Amino acid sequence: MKGVTQSKLPVEAFQALLDLVVPPSPKEGEPELAVIAEYHSLQKMLSVPAGTTAFRRVTGNNVLLLSTWKKESQENTKLAYDGIRSLVDLIASSDTGGSTGYGNYS
Repeated sequence: MKGVTQSKLPVEAFQALLDLVVPPSPKEGEPELAVIAEYHSLQKMLSVPAGTTAFRRVTGNNVLLLSTWKKESQENTKLAYDGIRSLVDLIASSDTGGSTGYGNYS
């Protein structure tokens, strides 16, 4: 699981995201990837001065990246890590100005 932020929907990167998350020929037992994007108004959160609380205030929404698999193995762990890393890199390098900093997930 990894959190990333983005300032807007990554339209240019969306097809590449789908290609990674939904491969044309998924292999049985390999990790599956998921992208969960939060889109809600940031107006209230951004109205509070940055130094008032410990929560960081950025003009971006959280994106949660998940990988699940059933068979525990070093190969699946590496495949999951590499898949998530590819998604993070794609979002962070897209036209959204993504950030791989702290995401509010654990």
